[in-house]
Amino acid sequence: MKHLQKSFRIVALTLVYSILTLFVQAQEYALTGKVIAGGVEIPGAVVLLSGFQSNAITNEKGLFSIPKLKPGKYDVIVRMLGFNPTSQSIEITNKDVYLEFVLKENAQILNEVVIKPDDNREYNMNIFIQNFLGHSPNGKLCTILNPDVIQFSFDDRNRILYASATDMIQVENKALGYKISYLLKEFEANFATNTIFFAGLPHFTPIKARPAQVNNFVKNRTKAYLGSMNHFFSTVYKGTTEAEGYHVYLRKQIENPDRQPEDLIEAKIQQFSNHAFANTKSTVFSAADSLLYWRKEKKKPKMIKFLDTNKVDMASLARRFNSDLKEINFSHDLLVLYQNESEVNTLSYLQMKLPRPPKYKNSQASAVKLLHNSIKFYSNGILFDPRSALFEGYWSFEKLGDLVPLDEEFKIENLK
Repeated sequence: MKHLQKSFRIVALTLVYSILTLFVQAQEYALTGKVIAGGVEIPGAVVLLSGFQSNAITNEKGLFSIPKLKPGKYDVIVRMLGFNPTSQSIEITNKDVYLEFVLKENAQILNEVVIKPDDNREYNMNIFIQNFLGHSPNGKLCTILNPDVIQFSFDDRNRILYASATDMIQVENKALGYKISYLLKEFEANFATNTIFFAGLPHFTPIKARPAQVNNFVKNRTKAYLGSMNHFFSTVYKGTTEAEGYHVYLRKQIENPDRQPEDLIEAKIQQFSNHAFANTKSTVFSAADSLLYWRKEKKKPKMIKFLDTNKVDMASLARRFNSDLKEINFSHDLLVLYQNESEVNTLSYLQMKLPRPPKYKNSQASAVKLLHNSIKFYSNGILFDPRSALFEGYWSFEKLGDLVPLDEEFKIENLK
């Protein structure tokens, strides 16, 4: 790991959680089930809904029940001391759902696995914390309470740092007033491409606080949600993008007209590299000057980006994929500018700030790059495929520290 660049910075963040809940009907249903291990019912197991604050505890027969769930897709997590946490995805349509979970013993917790010393752990943990919790003011007020459950491995050939966890990661967010239990599914820090991907299932528990503190938490949570990736895609789904403070432009890319053709550059570098070894002094200087010129040409970017000054009509860009999903596709990157909140100063320090027209100098700016045929998303703004898009700018700056649950309502009036 010592060969890695310490100037590593995150330029992309895809999905942080994958709960896909759709509030489309008034009818409510119950999720019931049983938790067992080795054929024996497990009492006291904690059953959580990812992205929500709902939970249940299994009784002496290993049974649990979570009532009043609206139709939609849910990720259900079960956690019990001494066992590996596990999860199942379910869809509630028009009836109650029953699930059965079979737990497996956690060999590491039972001291059956010896952990080898890791000379790079402190460095790896620093990379993980920065890109898991985030650099934002909210992220800086988060603490991982059980860092010992996090393990690292490194792929030297592809220069990718992987992280996994033997138990749910416990995070205290003092800015938003939550304790988050996070079931980490994937974490990859790719030093070759300077990109981060992580995904998992969070559960939120409010921190007990005085009324004045609660009011402050509500303001901070609302501020964290408005302008977020989930908020943006929810407005695209509803067709209210511009009304809720977003302006969107195409960030086009063309060949650099100030750069010589690649074939010519390579040929000239080869030509003057050979001439530089000529015997006469004047020939050496002439070849060296020419070689310097062509090497400078080589360093120029092959492609340059410019902003199309015509706004993108997101309502016309979005189309229905099925009864639950909408999708968008585009040939050039999107520049998304949120006008209702300014960027924080630390963004420029981290070199994540994106160029934009002067009138948007204080707006939160994010870029969206399409990686697959389209980006599909639900009404709550959650992406169907976390790897369908790459994000730069403000949305790559905000991480778990700015994540809020889906069963709270956030309105701009909360900020008053």
